[in-house]
Amino acid sequence: MANIMLEAALNYAQMGFAVLPLYPVRNGTCACAGGCGKPGKHPRIIGWQDNATTNADVVRQWWTRWPESGIGVLTGCKSGVFVVDVDGPQGEASIAAWETKNGDKLVTRTVITSKVVTCTSKPRRSG
Repeated sequence: MANIMLEAALNYAQMGFAVLPLYPVRNGTCACAGGCGKPGKHPRIIGWQDNATTNADVVRQWWTRWPESGIGVLTGCKSGVFVVDVDGPQGEASIAAWETKNGDKLVTRTVITSKVVTCTSKPRRSG
């Protein structure tokens, strides 16, 4: 059976995004042993800041060991990505205010999640 999460992680890595495995959510709770209160939002590996990778062999090892893992993408210089979480109307108003002040539109790739719209990418100027 194909592991869609492995395929997706390899895809991100091939695009140059350093990835890391995240604990999955099972029955609404985090699969970590600690009952963390942040289900699906934290790494399975220690030292994730330094160990996130684009190395396909390492990615295969992680998702073979933990096939249900979510995919984290390291932001910052290593992946060349920054992230802006736009939380609801207040966040959308902040982005609109920035665009008005700077006379420019923030053009990014956008990921729509269940709770927020997250803009990710290297910014470029519109027009």
